[in-house]
Amino acid sequence: MTSNAYIGVSLRVFHDTLSPDEITAQLARAPNYTGVKGAARGAARGPTGATWSENYWCSGFDDGATVEDRLVAVGTFLTTREHEMVHLLQSGGRADIYVFLAPTETLGVEIQASLLHVLGRLGVGLGVEFSPVRTSNPER
Repeated sequence: MTSNAYIGVSLRVFHDTLSPDEITAQLARAPNYTGVKGAARGAARGPTGATWSENYWCSGFDDGATVEDRLVAVGTFLTTREHEMVHLLQSGGRADIYVFLAPTETLGVEIQASLLHVLGRLGVGLGVEFSPVRTSNPER
């Protein structure tokens, strides 16, 4: 997909006992966002005063101009860090790839079978959120 859309692709790891720093050390990749179990979540989505129910680690992938390019980058990372990901998941963690798209036009996304194979083998989920760009046209 090449279009005038905002593209966000990230790997998110949630863990009940491993801290974000421990996840960073295991994956050897710096996160863009973290949350610590019991700490305030801030003013993002969700109710005011919400706290993290588990430790949270999130690293964005902006390699390439398309969703497909960025998904390949995540797949490559997961393949190179497979042993560490398996350990994180087997020790009580869960992980997903989160794709956020804000399209300005119709778009399509093709996910390669090889990526789906890696995700299935590791038990990593894939979530895609489409959020249309809003216009201020009162006639709609």
